[in-house]
Amino acid sequence: MIPFQFKVDIFSEIVRIFPEKNEYIVCSETINELKRIAGKQSKDAPGAKLALLFVKEKDIKIESANYTKVDDWIVSRAMREKLVVCTNDRELRKRLRNIAIVVGLREKSHLQIVMGDYYV
Repeated sequence: MIPFQFKVDIFSEIVRIFPEKNEYIVCSETINELKRIAGKQSKDAPGAKLALLFVKEKDIKIESANYTKVDDWIVSRAMREKLVVCTNDRELRKRLRNIAIVVGLREKSHLQIVMGDYYV
């Protein structure tokens, strides 16, 4: 929901950091959560609607997860495959510290690679 909240084009930012061809994947549970948020009358609803629109427009692959927590699914995938994970979740970043490249929002204006709690 960063594009709506902070007016950051995350796709051009990802290409800036990783110019090679990128494949975008999102967990089905994340899609379900976005749909729940989009259906409510809240300040987050427009951002969730925009995120769902991006999933369609950017041909983002939706994968089912057999986990109760999306974070567990992400960590499991990262342990099996070389991944770049985009997240601002501090706990998830800690879990991914030694197993994936993590990208997060920096200064509410751009994406940057994160190492532990520090941006590089």
